[in-house]
Amino acid sequence: MEGKYILARYLLLGLILAIASWQDLRYRRIFWPLPAAGIFLAGAGNLLVGELTVREVGGGLLLGLLLILVSILSRNAIGMGDALLVALLGTALGFGEALLIFWFASFAAAGLGLFVWRMGRGKERGNRLRNYALPFAPVLSLTGLAIEVFCRILPGLLS
Repeated sequence: MEGKYILARYLLLGLILAIASWQDLRYRRIFWPLPAAGIFLAGAGNLLVGELTVREVGGGLLLGLLLILVSILSRNAIGMGDALLVALLGTALGFGEALLIFWFASFAAAGLGLFVWRMGRGKERGNRLRNYALPFAPVLSLTGLAIEVFCRILPGLLS
């Protein structure tokens, strides 16, 4: 039962992150019902199966709620949809992994921003890129995938 739940959790999480990344790239916003439903399903599933403790699920949800507060106070410097995705990662994977994913994704987005800035240093390109906002959901999704593969899935296959 637990193995089937873990597979279903990863499939649900991957599907929601893929759709949210596409929405962020295409429309520059993430429509909130999808991550909100994922938060509910992942949190309830983890608590019912006993995969994560209440403290881990609650801590992951609290991390997302803190980012929502930062989004409100900073006038959407970090998007509300990105904060919901972090809350989804927190309820699905736990506080520690969500914090690690968010931390690495922030550095990856900064590196990507420096790369885009460096590529657009020409006069006309620089003016176009000055107010360009990088979508964070694809970076967050790819970072989450990389961390899960290297820290949890790959060691399980190799042992």
